[in-house]
Amino acid sequence: MSASTSTAVSRANSVSSANTLDPIEIEGETYEVEAATIERAYIGYEDHGFLIAHLLFAGKSWGQGEPPTTRSPEDLDRYLRSVLSVTGARSWNELPGIPVLTLRRSILGPVEGFARIDRQRIMLFKGGRSEAILQD
Repeated sequence: MSASTSTAVSRANSVSSANTLDPIEIEGETYEVEAATIERAYIGYEDHGFLIAHLLFAGKSWGQGEPPTTRSPEDLDRYLRSVLSVTGARSWNELPGIPVLTLRRSILGPVEGFARIDRQRIMLFKGGRSEAILQD
């Protein structure tokens, strides 16, 4: 594990140990929250030639990604800008190791989005159309 990844995991775990992982309510839906880091950020073509982009998250004893989704050029642009905005990263290459909070409707369900550690920016994965939400 690299030093930056180790530091990010420590920061994410400190959020967990600080007991700040209360559920988040977004548009009437309640999401369970768990500290994680972005383990991998992928953009490329899958076996059939479709352009996909997705994130893989790693928690204390688990790893899970959002479903790889075919993206139009317009959706890809919106997705990339949203991910960078929510994480605060300046480039796609900076994403691995960034601590985040994963969002799920049930703790054993799929990751349906993520939030910045301060919960001020949230991104939901909605059927291939990802949407960044700014919280007040």
